[in-house]
Amino acid sequence: MKLAAIKKVTRLALFFLFLGILCGASQTFAQEFMVGADVSSLPSVEDNGGQFFDEGEEGDLLEIMQDHGYNWMRLKIWHTPDEPYNDLERVRLLGQRIKNLDLNFLLDFHYSDTWADPGSQDIPSAWVGIPFEAMVDSMYNYTYVVMTTLRDSGAMPDMVQIGNEINCGMLWPVGNICGGNNTPEQWSQLGQLIGAAIQAVDDSEGENDDVQIMIHHANGHPNFLQGLLDEGLTIDYYARSYYPTWHGTIDELEDNLTTLANQFDQGIVVVETAYLWTTDWADGTNNVFWTDDVVPGYPASVAGQTNLMYAVRAAVQNLPDDQGKGVFYWEPAWITTETRGTPWENACLFDFEGNALSSLDALARDISDWPTSTLTMRINTSSVLDTFRSNDILQIRGEVYGLTGERLIDGRRLSWGDDSRLLPEYAGDEVWEIEIPLYVGDTLSYKFWTGFTLWDPTHQRLGWEGPVTPPVEFDNNTRMVVAGENDTTIALQFVNGSGATVEQYWRPFDVDEDSLTVMYRVNLARDMERGTFNPDAGDFVAVMGSAPLMMNSLHVMQREEFSVADGSFWSLGVKMARAEIEGDLDISFTYVVMHTDGTRETENLTREYTFAENYPEEIASVPWVFFNNGLEVGIGDAGQDKPLTPTLLDAWPNPFNATVRLSYSLDVASNVSLAVYNLLGQEVRLLRTARQTAGQHQVVWDGADYAGQGLPSGIYFVTLTTNAATVNKKVLLLR
Repeated sequence: MKLAAIKKVTRLALFFLFLGILCGASQTFAQEFMVGADVSSLPSVEDNGGQFFDEGEEGDLLEIMQDHGYNWMRLKIWHTPDEPYNDLERVRLLGQRIKNLDLNFLLDFHYSDTWADPGSQDIPSAWVGIPFEAMVDSMYNYTYVVMTTLRDSGAMPDMVQIGNEINCGMLWPVGNICGGNNTPEQWSQLGQLIGAAIQAVDDSEGENDDVQIMIHHANGHPNFLQGLLDEGLTIDYYARSYYPTWHGTIDELEDNLTTLANQFDQGIVVVETAYLWTTDWADGTNNVFWTDDVVPGYPASVAGQTNLMYAVRAAVQNLPDDQGKGVFYWEPAWITTETRGTPWENACLFDFEGNALSSLDALARDISDWPTSTLTMRINTSSVLDTFRSNDILQIRGEVYGLTGERLIDGRRLSWGDDSRLLPEYAGDEVWEIEIPLYVGDTLSYKFWTGFTLWDPTHQRLGWEGPVTPPVEFDNNTRMVVAGENDTTIALQFVNGSGATVEQYWRPFDVDEDSLTVMYRVNLARDMERGTFNPDAGDFVAVMGSAPLMMNSLHVMQREEFSVADGSFWSLGVKMARAEIEGDLDISFTYVVMHTDGTRETENLTREYTFAENYPEEIASVPWVFFNNGLEVGIGDAGQDKPLTPTLLDAWPNPFNATVRLSYSLDVASNVSLAVYNLLGQEVRLLRTARQTAGQHQVVWDGADYAGQGLPSGIYFVTLTTNAATVNKKVLLLR
C-alpha cells in the first residue's frame, strides 16, 4: 500500500475508533479482559535516557499505558543475568511501580540466566550438575524467595508464569520432553519441577493473596497441556504466543484457540504478540522483523499493526464459553535510545522518538462494544465472457483485514478458495445481490469467481475475473471496501470478464445519471458451428425493436472477441433518456443476422422485456440468449463436441530464478490467455491475451507481478486458456 493510501486508511481507523467520543459517548474498556504488556525492557530504556510521550506530553510509560486501557503488566525474571536487568532487584522496583498504580502484575519465571524460548531452556549456572532431587528443591526455594521478597516489598504478583515458551519443557536436559525424551520418566521429572514451583507460589501467599498459575507453550499445543494435567498439576491459565512470522495466519490462531477452549476448562491467553509498524530503522541494530515478515493485508504501517492487533483480540475474545481471557503485547516500549540500540524498535507501540502510536489502543478495545454495519453488494454478470446463467454460481472469494476473521459475524466462511460461502443470490436481469455483515473499519479484500458448479469454473482464467484496481491504491490485484459506520449499498460492480485491468466500479458503456443504458447480448455459437454465420467473413448481428428504445431501426452490435466459442457473443448498449420513460416500460425486440451477400435472417420469435421507471442503476441488462432460441438452455461452451486441446509443452528452466520460458502449441487459431496465479488463486501477472494462429508459441516470464516487482519464492501456476480448453503448469520460483 502506498503512503497516501496508508495515511487514508489510518485516518479511517482513527475516525471509527473515536466515533463514540465524537458523538458524546464515553469509551470504556472491559477490565475483566486482560489487556497486558510485557515491559521488562523499561528499566534499561529509562537508564539510557528513553522518554515516552502521549499526544506531545511526556509521561511515565506505565501511566500512559494505563490511560490507554492496559490493566496488566508482565515482567520476566532471570536467575543470574550478566547485566543488572531482569534480576530480582529490578523486578522488585518495577513491580512496586506497577502495584502502586493498581495495575495487575504477571511475573514470568524463565528459570534461566538468559532468554528461555522454544529453542533454548538453559539451566541456571548455579544449578548445573546438581542431582535431580536438589534441582526440585532449588525450584521450590528460588521461587519461594522471589515471591516472598516481592510480597514483603508490596509488589506481590497477581499471576505467575512457570517457564517461558516451554514447548519442550524446561531446564534441559532434565525437564526436556521432546523427541527421544518424550517418555513417562521425563514427563514425571518435568511435572515435579513445575509442581515444586507451583507449591512455592502457594506457600508464599499472604492472607489476602490469590496468585494464579499460568503455563506458556509458544504454539498452544493441546497435548502439552494435557500432559501436564495428567501429572496432577493445577493450572489456571494456558497461554501461547502469536507472531505471524512464526505462528501462521489469524485463521490458524483462531483454530488453535478454539480447539483449546473446547477441550479444556483453563482460561486461554495470548501472552505474547507483536507486529511491525514500519520497515524503517533508527539505529545500527538489526531488527527482528523486516520486509519478509509483512503479512498480506496488514501493511507495515500503524494501520496494519492496529488491524492485526484487532484481529488477535477478536480471536481470543470471541472464544466459546468466555474461555478467552486476555492478550499481552510483547515489549511495546523497547525503543531505541541515543546510547542503546534495540532489535524491536519497529515492532513497538511507540515511534522512534517515544511518541505513542494510535495502535496502542487496539488491544484495549472491547470487541463486544465495536459497532457493526451491513454491506450490500449488487453485481452484474453480463460482462462474463461465457454462457453464464442465473442457475450458475457467482462466488465472492477473499479475506477481511480487521476484526472479522475467516468466519463472518453471521458464521459464513470467507476464503480465497472454493469453500468460501459468500454466494450472492440472483435478483434478475443478470444482477446478483448479497449482504455482508462486518465490523466498522474492517477492510474487505475480494474478487469475483464464476462457475457452473463450485468445482467447474467458467471458461476464462479458471473462473477468476480479470485484474481490478480498487479505489484506494492497494498492494495487490483485488477489489476493496472499507466498512463504514452505517449500513451501505455500494455502487453496482461488473465482473471483469476480460484480461485487461479495470477499475473496481468500471462500466462496459459510457453512462450518465440522466440516461439508462440497456445492454443486449446474444450468442451465435450454434450458428457458427453450423456454418450459417461467419463473422470472420463479415457477417454481423443487429437488434431492432419497439419504440421508444429501439426506434424500429437496426442497431449494429459489437463482437466480444474474447468470449467463448471463438468470440460467439455479441452485445450492444442502447441509451435512452430517463425523462422519456413513464411508468414501467414494456418493449419488444428481436435479433437480426446480416450476411455479407446482403441477406438478413431475423429471429423466428419476438422477445419481451420490462424495466421500471425507477430502475436503480445506470445499466439494465437483458439476459443473454442463443440466437433463434428463446429458452434458458444449457450451460458451458456451445459447439465444442470435439475440443481441440492446447498443449503447454514446456516450462524451462523449472525451477527458475531469473526467467522461465513457457512454450505451447495450438491446433487451430484461437483466442489465448496466459496468466500466472499464486497459491491463493490470485492472478499475479497476465502474460498474454491475444488471438494467435495455429502452431508453436512461447512467452518469457521474469518472475515479476503487474507492477514489475519481483515475486517471492514459491509455487505458481501458469494457466493457458484458449477457446477449446484450459491447461495448467506448475512452476517453482527460487530467489
